[in-house]
Amino acid sequence: MLIKAFHASPTRITTFEIPYAGLHFGDVSAALQAVERKLEYANTDTFYLHEILLDISNVEDVFDSGDDWRDDLGGDTSKVFSYTNKYEPSSGKSYVMFDTKFIKEVICVSEEHLNTYEEELNKLF
Repeated sequence: MLIKAFHASPTRITTFEIPYAGLHFGDVSAALQAVERKLEYANTDTFYLHEILLDISNVEDVFDSGDDWRDDLGGDTSKVFSYTNKYEPSSGKSYVMFDTKFIKEVICVSEEHLNTYEEELNKLF
């Protein structure tokens, strides 16, 4: 099954790599909340919103460990893990993976500014 998911970053990502804690995707709301934390230390409000097509045909639902995802999930590269994000609450599931093979397409990347989303972020808290 293919789904659209989002990842926001202070930098434009041309090739996704897997960080130690896994690569995380979610809906727009979760992506905005995650990048807001990252931008606190970057002295900018500019970020890049990556819209991705993910293959979640092999998915396992897990609890949000919020800690050491790789240790908690064993760095399993055979599936995507879905979870209800307790740190970036949103209406949809979030996803973590340890292999980029589940990224089927980067649909688009847009340069954005956090102040554009300020009202939406304020509604979340």
